[in-house]
Amino acid sequence: MTKLEKLYSIIENSREVGVRLNEDVLRQVEELEEGIIKGEILPALGNDIAPRLEPIKRDLVLVVEYHPGEPIRVALSRKAKISEIIDARHSHLEAVHRLKVMKNLSLQSLILQQSMYKTQPRVCA
Repeated sequence: MTKLEKLYSIIENSREVGVRLNEDVLRQVEELEEGIIKGEILPALGNDIAPRLEPIKRDLVLVVEYHPGEPIRVALSRKAKISEIIDARHSHLEAVHRLKVMKNLSLQSLILQQSMYKTQPRVCA
């Protein structure tokens, strides 16, 4: 049994016996899962596809979409480097986070914030 299989087994067994995992445990599980995927699964995938990519003479970024129980989708990205895709995703996540924070502000606080940024109307002669 792999580390990932053991991790999923722990989660499933906990659910089956009615143990609720708290937020801290779920966060740790998610971090561990991501670490295993990055440290073990992705390097193995890279080794598996490297021979197929060797004949290609240009830079490319492959995007793999995986949903359990569904066929895997592989697409070619127009981005030249993976860092461009990661940077775009990071910017999107920051924007989503800012929206969530704003949503959690009280209406009064939001109105006060907006009024601080308003400028006085200019009178044109």
